Amino acid sequence: MKLPPTWTTRTVSTQDGRQSAMLASFAPKDARSLVHMDIGLRPGPFVEAHFAPREGRNTVPGDDAVELFRSLDLDGIADERARLRRIVDRISEKFVYKHSTGRTDAPLTCDLLTGNCLDINSALMKLLRLANVKHAYYIGYFVEEGQSAAGRHCWVSTVSQGRYENWDIAHHLKRDVQRVEAGLNPIAGLRFAMSSGWDPVFDLDSMKVEMHHLATPRWIFPDGSTADCKVKATVSQVTQPEAIA
Repeated sequence: MKLPPTWTTRTVSTQDGRQSAMLASFAPKDARSLVHMDIGLRPGPFVEAHFAPREGRNTVPGDDAVELFRSLDLDGIADERARLRRIVDRISEKFVYKHSTGRTDAPLTCDLLTGNCLDINSALMKLLRLANVKHAYYIGYFVEEGQSAAGRHCWVSTVSQGRYENWDIAHHLKRDVQRVEAGLNPIAGLRFAMSSGWDPVFDLDSMKVEMHHLATPRWIFPDGSTADCKVKATVSQVTQPEAIA
């Protein structure tokens, strides 16, 4: 990341220690500076900590998720992969993809819901949590093949019977693909994660900073609130095969 030379930086971690970030401080005259990022993609190891259970307001199952989970009747299914398949199918059947920056408060017990990748993955993780399927949430950027601009996107990874898989239900629904398969498909392009986990909480000096996720750099204000930061990003060193879908 390229920052003005007058800025100071230090590394900070979430309260649970699973997510690190760079905290950059600046003089008032630099407040409108544009942040430049040069993102280099490279192979990385499986991170077990990403799949540990986490508390978070957006992923803790409510009564509606519990009721939907009970309707799946998974007690009679001993095979964990079959349980995972049924959960993925139910979320795929329940949602219609709709790009939106807002969040829906409609309960999961509704017959049909509209939502973006955040809504869909939040619902998916609630059911996975109730089924005790190990999973991780990733959010970052997606550049569709043939396009020059990147948009934020998120997906979920699972570990079931020793098998690691990625799930992108939102992109399947966006392309009207009825059968959702594991993998970062079906929309061709480049995607890469910027952070893992939902609802990170940072203790910064005398204040607590909470946010839904840390997909892109964010401004932090004196009251602990945050807002998106204007970023100019370039991508290089594309060497990770799984990043290309």
